[in-house]
Parts: sequence; structure tokens; C-alpha cells
Amino acid sequence: QILAESHLTSPELQQSVVAALAHEASQVRRAAAETAARRTDLSMIESLLDLASSTADTDPFLQHQLKIAIRNQLRSPANNERLVMKELAPQAQTIIANIALAIPSEQAALMILSHLQAAGEIDRQLIAHTARYIPLDRLNDVVTIIRRSVQDDIRQEAGLFEGVAISLQQRGIAELDLVSEWCADLATRLLASENRDSEWNPLGPSNPWGLEMRTGSDGQARQFVSSLPGGCL
Repeated sequence: QILAESHLTSPELQQSVVAALAHEASQVRRAAAETAARRTDLSMIESLLDLASSTADTDPFLQHQLKIAIRNQLRSPANNERLVMKELAPQAQTIIANIALAIPSEQAALMILSHLQAAGEIDRQLIAHTARYIPLDRLNDVVTIIRRSVQDDIRQEAGLFEGVAISLQQRGIAELDLVSEWCADLATRLLASENRDSEWNPLGPSNPWGLEMRTGSDGQARQFVSSLPGGCL
């Protein structure tokens, strides 16, 4: 507790904090985690991750403090440059990826991307955060992961596409060739899918649907599917 409130830093004190993280008393471990949350030192990450992995279901108060400590360590640009996700155990990567959701930065998005590439599993929340903050020249990696992982589940792919599109809208990006091409391919496959949840059938004697040239919100004229040509509102 004294170290947590002080601004003293030295290799010896840092080692004391790391040692306290492994103490048998839970109160001491919590105090050590609180101290680690107030200091930026990559040497603490491994100990914090080890403790977070071993106390997931036994001490929720310690687990919460560990998440804060790890988050604060990951916020440091110096730590981000030195941390190599591929060198961490799978469980540690998962912990970091989930905590990185609380960090709105490119580096956090890249850490999540590294985890997704290694894990081969898709999580919609992780995908959305990555698309929201990742450098645009790495967005293709996100799309590749999605399409490779859910290639046999077009409905899940459509849901993930929606999350990516929303994230890009939040960035003020209205259109990207990469996403437009993905959208066109996805729409084609959805329309051609034999496993449709429902089919649209006209209630009247003829099909009211047709194509109509209309001006979109961007001022460009395009063809839209519309019932107006058939006389239906």
C-alpha cells in the first residue's frame, strides 16, 4: 500500500512488487496489483498475466484489480512496442485481447488482431473493436480472418460484416473498395443461398417489385429495388 501511494521507482522496488504478486495472502496480492497499476514496467506483465490466469474463478476482487493493472501497462506506448503477442501463451493472449477492448488505440487493435490470427476463433466484439481502430492498411487482415473462419456460415459472416461496417462508419469512413467488394460478394451469396430463412412472395396477382432510378443521400443516381413502379407504396 505504501508503494502504491508513493512515486518511488527502482529495480529493487519493482522486484518487490513482482514478488508480492505471488504472496500467499490475497490482501498482499491485491495491494501488489494496485501498485502495478500505477507503474509502467513491462517486466510486471508476465507476473500479472500468470496471476490473472490462476485466479479467474477464485478471487473476483483480485481479478478486477489485475485487469486494471494489465490495462494500464498496455496503455504505455513503450510497453506496446516491446510486447510480442506471439511469444505469449494462448491464455495470456486471450486475457490481453479482452482487456485491449478498453483501450481505444491502433496498438490495442493490432494486439487483438494478432490474437485472432493465432487463435483462429472469431469474436464479434473483438472484430468490431479491431475494425474501429486498426490502421486501414491492415483492414484486409481482419476481412481475411473473418472470411476464412466463417466461410461455411454465411449468416454469421453477414453479422460480422455488419459489425465491421458500423465500426468504419464510426470512423467517418463511408466507403472502401475492399468492403464494397466484400459486400457485393456477400449479397450475391445470400441471395443465391438455398437455406433462406424466408421467401418473399407477392400478395396480389402480380409481382410489384421492380427497379427504379432514384437519388441517394450522396446525391448520386442509382437503381433501387422498389415497389413504386408496380403501383404499391
